[in-house]
Amino acid sequence: MLGKKVLGANNRPQNGIWQLQANLSPANTRYDIKTNKILIKMNKQFETQLRLLLAQCNGYSLSDIGGATLMNRVDTKFIVHADLVPQIIHTLKADFKVLDINGDRCFEYENTYYDTGDYLFYNKHHQGKLNRHKVRVRRYVNSNTQFLEVKYKNNKKRTDKKRIEISDNYDISLASYRQFLAQAGIDPSLQLHPSQQCRYKRVALTCGQQADRLTIDFNVHTNLLADPASSESPLGNVAIVELKQSKINRDSPVFTFMRNHGVRPASISKYCMGFLQASQLYHPIKFNRFKKIAHRVAKIQNTRGLTL
Repeated sequence: MLGKKVLGANNRPQNGIWQLQANLSPANTRYDIKTNKILIKMNKQFETQLRLLLAQCNGYSLSDIGGATLMNRVDTKFIVHADLVPQIIHTLKADFKVLDINGDRCFEYENTYYDTGDYLFYNKHHQGKLNRHKVRVRRYVNSNTQFLEVKYKNNKKRTDKKRIEISDNYDISLASYRQFLAQAGIDPSLQLHPSQQCRYKRVALTCGQQADRLTIDFNVHTNLLADPASSESPLGNVAIVELKQSKINRDSPVFTFMRNHGVRPASISKYCMGFLQASQLYHPIKFNRFKKIAHRVAKIQNTRGLTL
């Protein structure tokens, strides 16, 4: 088993988390190199099989959906073992089509999240507060385009996303985009800094009848920029499935599939998961609210499968 249980004085996992991260620390360099070689090999096998399956699905292009991008929506997230992803796609392919851009159906993303020095955005999520924001620069690696995005979760649990396209040599301080940020609801007095990077692969699907969107993210790697001891952390087996709807509909085939497989919705984001990965090393970050999710993530990380 690649991950090992990190025990405290009371013989319980420290902070309730199983840490693959513990085995990837600089203090264990030989194990780190070996583990990363295995991760790369297994992820390539997984992605090869996934691409073969996606080729069997009906495809759609961005022009097919026009402006129907669900920028205002209700999100439902699920955390699953990556080995469940092919079964999800196979089961849903009669109802959903897969995004196809120039023959490619699997896309690489890079997110740079911004936060204040005291992690205002993260802490609002941790405290369960609604009317909260996330600010990020999202880069679409395949097309080499990037957008500055602001996501807002209101008190009705709806997500509203606003974004503008920016150049590849954009102003990292975001000072040039203060007007956009203010219009998106960000307090101009906040001093925002890059706090975390996240890169991952994504498959995007749409259901023509309900106009639902489904994204499946895998091979997720995070890096907490403010933590000098942090290095890029793989989430391993973990895949994040997100259903985006104009209004909640639990009769969706996605909800049916997840119920049949005992998978419950998870109130967490990739941004928060990045902090969970680094929390053993970076103590100023609170994560008590996410302990149950951390257990679920750790259980997946320590389950062997095609991916690691």
